[in-house]
Amino acid sequence: MKEENKQLKAYYRFQLEWMASHGHTITSLVAGLNALREDYPKGASILQIYDGWEKNWGFGGTKAIWPSFEEFLRASPQKPEIENSPLRAYGNSALEQEKKQWDAYTRFQLQWMTSHGHSIQDMIIGLDILRKDFPKGASILMIYEAWEKNWGFRGAIWPSFEEFLRTEYNEARRETE
Repeated sequence: MKEENKQLKAYYRFQLEWMASHGHTITSLVAGLNALREDYPKGASILQIYDGWEKNWGFGGTKAIWPSFEEFLRASPQKPEIENSPLRAYGNSALEQEKKQWDAYTRFQLQWMTSHGHSIQDMIIGLDILRKDFPKGASILMIYEAWEKNWGFRGAIWPSFEEFLRTEYNEARRETE
């Protein structure tokens, strides 16, 4: 049982690393779930929608998704690491700089989850619990925003975008200069 638990933790970490290496974000995952919400009965849980999304839909409806747990165990894939530095090469226009900052922040969120031992499944379960406090028909995006601002992972959550820019982003910039 301990070995399986270890393998599951490695798989959950791999999912986050896979998302980062393929340019996907937590927001794109939540938006995908929200888009599927209408295809499920009104009382469907977010966990049920997530299971359907993971098996049949994937990012952007293209079935782009990490390998299954069984495939992960069989293949022992090379683990893509989440890029340590949040900085990438962009042009100098204000729009390009803003995109660079936002891309760095979305990768940071995945890094934060990994370094704090949280998984996508932990987030989905948290959203599902919170869903019960919202009126029927509330969007998953609305629930996610409330979860991110007020609950997170038992009260812990990554810093806001503004705080990230003041701290981690500036530290990374100094390190690369």
